[in-house]
Amino acid sequence: MTPIFQNQTPHPKTPGLFVDVEGTLIKAGRLNQNLYHDMLVAQKRGIDVTIFTMAPVAGLRNSLKHLGVATEQFAVKNKSDFHGHIFTDLIVDDLPPHYQGFSAATPFVYDATGNALHVIVQDLEKHPRLAFKTALKNYIQRQKAVGTIQR
Repeated sequence: MTPIFQNQTPHPKTPGLFVDVEGTLIKAGRLNQNLYHDMLVAQKRGIDVTIFTMAPVAGLRNSLKHLGVATEQFAVKNKSDFHGHIFTDLIVDDLPPHYQGFSAATPFVYDATGNALHVIVQDLEKHPRLAFKTALKNYIQRQKAVGTIQR
């Protein structure tokens, strides 16, 4: 499959949690409640959470509000705003980043289902002083130990 965006000179590293809409946050017209809960917890812990999409952003905000998403709490941006960016933390998206023209730096997790975010949020809830970056690194180390991430 050819990437949607052509590779460009990379921008500075882009940290934070990025959540796709169609097929990820919204599945079959319904809000993924578990993922939304994890986004709220992550944001309360100081993680920058961005909802991003290929759809027009203006109409998307209203659709998300209708489904119960507090859009005023999150940045809502178009994926084209991130051409060539290097993501350093976590993307929750049903399509792999390289199909969309994105690059990734280590540590980085591409999460198609929201399961990685859920595990990280559980760690944050169990250990209130744990930083997001530490929880992300711990997740990566555990996945390497069981062979699901190979780097």
